[in-house]
Amino acid sequence: MLHLLQRHPFGVEAFFRRSLVLTYAIPAEVLAPLIGPGLEIDAYDAALGSPPHALVVASSEDHSSAFLLVNEEMLSNSRGVDGTANPRIHADMVFFETPSGGAVFASGSISFVASLAHNEYENSVSRLLGNAVRRFLEDTAFMLPDLS
Repeated sequence: MLHLLQRHPFGVEAFFRRSLVLTYAIPAEVLAPLIGPGLEIDAYDAALGSPPHALVVASSEDHSSAFLLVNEEMLSNSRGVDGTANPRIHADMVFFETPSGGAVFASGSISFVASLAHNEYENSVSRLLGNAVRRFLEDTAFMLPDLS
């Protein structure tokens, strides 16, 4: 798989007034067999570097035993660490502002896009994403909250 990443376009330092990037570094047909559907979830965790001013917009719950903490978050794998028993296993939808006037919206799940088309896009997830994208397209810069 490393050979695919070596052919990926090189990084470019650039400054944009606004940017919306949805991308994978690995072709979908290579990535799909490597992960289960929806098994990649991310959560807010200040101890792992999440910004203190980040807003958790929504969280997932009631995960199956197929969900486990990633290796770097546990010392060993044992009973009681799966999604049925461990409250740390959840996805957080997170928003935060950046010092440059930008912001970050993180869905918290690699399978987030699969929920957008439900009920012909008439659902809360599609509305939430639509609201976020419309705000990102505005000319008004985001402002960091006063943390003092």
